[in-house]
Amino acid sequence: MSSPSGFFAPSRLVLARKRRGLTVLGLAQLSGVSPRSVSAYERGERSPSPQARSCLADALDFPEGFFLGEDLEEVPEPAISFRAAIKHTAGRKNAGRSAARIGILINEWVEERVSRPDPDVPRLPGTDPETAAQVVRISWGLGQAPVSNMIRLLERHGVRVYALPPDCADVGSFSLYWRGVPFLFLGQAGGGAEARVEAAHELAHLVLHRGEASPASSEAETAADEFAAHFLMPAPDLLGRTLYRAGSDRIQDVSRALKVPGMALAHRLRGMGLLDGEDYRSACANLHRFAAPFVGGETSQVLTDLLTAGQGQQVRPADIARQLRLTREDVIGHLHGLAPVLMAGNGYPMGPPPGRPPLRMIRSS
Repeated sequence: MSSPSGFFAPSRLVLARKRRGLTVLGLAQLSGVSPRSVSAYERGERSPSPQARSCLADALDFPEGFFLGEDLEEVPEPAISFRAAIKHTAGRKNAGRSAARIGILINEWVEERVSRPDPDVPRLPGTDPETAAQVVRISWGLGQAPVSNMIRLLERHGVRVYALPPDCADVGSFSLYWRGVPFLFLGQAGGGAEARVEAAHELAHLVLHRGEASPASSEAETAADEFAAHFLMPAPDLLGRTLYRAGSDRIQDVSRALKVPGMALAHRLRGMGLLDGEDYRSACANLHRFAAPFVGGETSQVLTDLLTAGQGQQVRPADIARQLRLTREDVIGHLHGLAPVLMAGNGYPMGPPPGRPPLRMIRSS
């Protein structure tokens, strides 16, 4: 069912309710609208009165205008496999999936204004993780060199990267294909080394496991972990770094060079046979107690350029929110940690980084 622009769209009410983690009854209690009426609105049996629509908008903290327009297709449940899914209630999963749909909506707005590369993610179902990681590295021209910026690497190959808003970051990072386009939603965007590992883990799912549906299994998660280790810490690179029986200081130094957590590198060295059991336990004990946290998160080139563009082309989160009829906070939730402009406070642009060429904007003829 499709709703003409300007008419009430039932799917938008469903999306907003699930985004806030509410049941029909919960929304009814918050809004003062009866559960029967809420259900009728969501099924498209009737449209809410202006007063009821206002009450629903207030309860959901969505602008009233959001509920008017084209229907929005939901992200299907099988499209996302949440890590440790058993720990998450249906409401938390719905919040995560609905947040992804809002992120996709924001991305559609971005792509009307910014040229982005076509997806270039190899699909390698059934391939062992080490081989798959090497195939992707070769396909993307990385060789055995360290990955300097994981987020921007993904963007160069057509992956759309957004943050998960803080209120639903507990479901953890996830990835999905939406109409053939790969998306990654980071639960700790801007989080430095840990975020890089999460991004590589989700790349593994896009490469190994994403088709029409995504398997939620311990085997799939283990394979994704192995892919991430091989992708960020390829064996030829490590073998050339004098890491046989390396102590915690050496491991810490190399982990900084590779921008990976020290514990992750120690685990990788153990798997390669470069550390024996005693070496590994000793290194982990010291790394756990003394390793300094990796500082300096990675940002999105696309979002940074969009929000800091020169020549009067700056875009503020409030601009995106107004045009999509979202709250400014919901928009910022998908950009936080990925766009330095947000650090200026109030979402106002700080100007383009020095030496950066101006953003190429798409102009309609």
